Amino acid sequence: MEFMIPFLFMLLFMGVFMYFAYKQSKKAHERMAAIAVELGLRYVGPGSTTPDGFEGGGFKRFLAVFNPWRLEGTRNGLNVAAFTETRGSGRSRTTYTIVEAYFPSPLGCGLNLGRENALTKLGETLFNLKDIQLGSPSFDAAVRIKGSDPDRVKALLSPTRIQDAILQAMEKQPGITVQDDKVHFETSTTFRTAGDFPPVLDAVVTLAKAMTEG
Repeated sequence: MEFMIPFLFMLLFMGVFMYFAYKQSKKAHERMAAIAVELGLRYVGPGSTTPDGFEGGGFKRFLAVFNPWRLEGTRNGLNVAAFTETRGSGRSRTTYTIVEAYFPSPLGCGLNLGRENALTKLGETLFNLKDIQLGSPSFDAAVRIKGSDPDRVKALLSPTRIQDAILQAMEKQPGITVQDDKVHFETSTTFRTAGDFPPVLDAVVTLAKAMTEG
């Protein structure tokens, strides 16, 4: 009978842990639903799937609370989204907050553009990888450019106003990258208030507009 005590204690511990995890996740969804209203966006998550939100029984409802949230909508005429993404496993798991502004249509050149840093420079040196160069020393030194169609990439990025818009956006929000269909931002910082989002939303939307409006 003595062996049952540790087992029961473990069950109790797991129950308490799951209860607080449930309450914390539920609170996070409720917070994001309220933030969505403040930002004029749409909250997508377990709290929006039924008229009574999180209330009620059912194991599926319990598990749904642990699903991620997502905010969607438009800003300055472009579709935008904000959500979280967890990568890695075990102790190396990291959750990122992601904010994106989508181009009306893909650029069609396989663009992948980001801030140049010591790590990317080391990779280029070790593996003899070459970025697309525009011939602008200051821009080429600050930005890493990849693409499936170098000529189209150069044509897209050659205007000074485009280069200035990219550099300004990356100065304001270093986590910004540009992909073929969107401007993407990510950070390991958790956004907890409505005030956390507008600076990033403005940055990604402003850059996306600059790159798609001739």
